[in-house]
Amino acid sequence: PGAQRCWMEFWSPITDDRGHIVGASIAAVEITERKRLERKKDKALRQQTAIADIGQLALQDVHLQAVLDKVVEAAAVVLEVPLTKILAFQDSADRLKLVAGVGWNEGLVGTAAVGVDRESQAGYTLLSDELVVVEDLALEARFSGAALLKEHGVISGMSTTIMGPDARPYGVIGVHAKDHRTFDNGDRDFLSSLSTIVANAVRREDAKSQSSLLMREMSHRASNMLQLVSSIATQTFRHSQDPGAAREAFNQRLSSLARANQAVAEQGRMSSRLQTVVEQTLSPFAERIRLSGRDVILPPELCFDLGLVLNELCTN
Repeated sequence: PGAQRCWMEFWSPITDDRGHIVGASIAAVEITERKRLERKKDKALRQQTAIADIGQLALQDVHLQAVLDKVVEAAAVVLEVPLTKILAFQDSADRLKLVAGVGWNEGLVGTAAVGVDRESQAGYTLLSDELVVVEDLALEARFSGAALLKEHGVISGMSTTIMGPDARPYGVIGVHAKDHRTFDNGDRDFLSSLSTIVANAVRREDAKSQSSLLMREMSHRASNMLQLVSSIATQTFRHSQDPGAAREAFNQRLSSLARANQAVAEQGRMSSRLQTVVEQTLSPFAERIRLSGRDVILPPELCFDLGLVLNELCTN
């Protein structure tokens, strides 16, 4: 009772001795399971096709927002849900902004935000190490659910974390239904795959930004370097009475400057001690600087950034 079944019927005529049709013979075969497997196979094919299409898009030189929009659209179509969303951390890190979505009231995408506290599904998802499935939001005991979901009549759904380019997550991806839905393992794997695609796109976008920043910084450093070499030359030769000694002093200062420049470049590839970073970067100015303080281990990105900061302070 209450279950939908599928049947295939075969009809054939029954005739008398004179060939007149006097009835029909009917055979019925239940094909519920076959239909279920066919639908499952079709859904799996649609999921695989969507993953391939979005993955290819994410590898192209397109803006991150184009990937986000494609992901939420595909999730809505393939999983047949009316509401999909991607929430991203803002700079303050205490809110998640609705940066892409399907089915939400007009004006909410790009402006709406939810908290990251444990009471919201998004906040709970961030604290979980696995994908979160909600069968009935009204009966959910793990969290109460954000007002955004309740205002749109959400009953069932799934959500999972999107990893960022560093230790902090980028945000959360979620799909929601306004009726009772059951999400199988294929559905869960599909959402996890979408999360991975978005995470890779976020890392790619971050790498592009870092590359652009690096180019600007290196251009600025080159200008600083030329000015510094000119300054060293002026200081070395201005009052020198011995050309040979002046040349030797100039070469030593240039060598020290080259080592410092190499140290800054290398510091972007490995962790290092703070004291080592400071000593190597400031070696051209060692006689004018006093170092003291606690030594700590710095991750690669901080080594490089700090090297640039120290270099700026001393060369300007």
